[in-house]
Amino acid sequence: MRLSAQNIIVELAGSVVVDNIDFSVNSGELVMLVGPNGSGKTSLIRTLCAELTPVEGQVLLEDRPVGSWKPIDRAQKMAVLFQQLAVNFPISVEQLVRLGRHPFHDDSKVADGIIDEVLDSMDLTSMAQRSVLSLSGGEQQRAQIARVLAQIWRAGSQVDGEMDGELNGVLILDEPLASLDIVYQYQLLELLQKLVKNGLSIVLSIHDLNLASLFADRMVLLDKGQVVAAGTSVEVFTQDNIKQVFNQSVDMIEHPGSGRPQMMYSSRT
Repeated sequence: MRLSAQNIIVELAGSVVVDNIDFSVNSGELVMLVGPNGSGKTSLIRTLCAELTPVEGQVLLEDRPVGSWKPIDRAQKMAVLFQQLAVNFPISVEQLVRLGRHPFHDDSKVADGIIDEVLDSMDLTSMAQRSVLSLSGGEQQRAQIARVLAQIWRAGSQVDGEMDGELNGVLILDEPLASLDIVYQYQLLELLQKLVKNGLSIVLSIHDLNLASLFADRMVLLDKGQVVAAGTSVEVFTQDNIKQVFNQSVDMIEHPGSGRPQMMYSSRT
């Protein structure tokens, strides 16, 4: 499923936070938004899912303005996880994840199967009946990720640890790796790669540039609400771009497995 932003400009409190951005993600593609704090990543994400309305340009979901979709119809095609979603009432992990199926009218057996698969995918099966309030910050983040995964999951999507069957939808994640231990960061990114191979379109923002380089099909580097560079990690993840946007000197090496660029910090002088 294609999601595209056509020359959008977004203003908040009289300031331009997204400045003439042309952006798209296609079926079977993992696109990662990178950039410093305040670069426009979250504002762009909020605009892509119709939380913000551009003053110029438009966002299209399957060639229809995203804001024109009925909420229930859009929820069946697009799942979104924002930053810092706190749960302040006693609800079990399983109940929280089940909320992801609310837009659908599943047969109970189908819904139960999807919930079980998603809990397993995020290593939450043993915590399914625990209160979300009893979890650590990282565990709560995994539960929230599982909730939005349940929204785009289809019955039988995972068989013996491998994805099986086509997925048609868009998954948007704003800093999903926040609070996650490194093992769960890799677990999530590897799972997302399986999902895109089965047709899902995924957009996520991320601060870890090395992980972005390893896992992204395309990277979009933002600064001051504008796109500085977009393309493969080799095209975007360069010494000059990092110096320009982050004001940080780095040395670049090739990852020994993938050949993709990785950075090492060097002197700021």
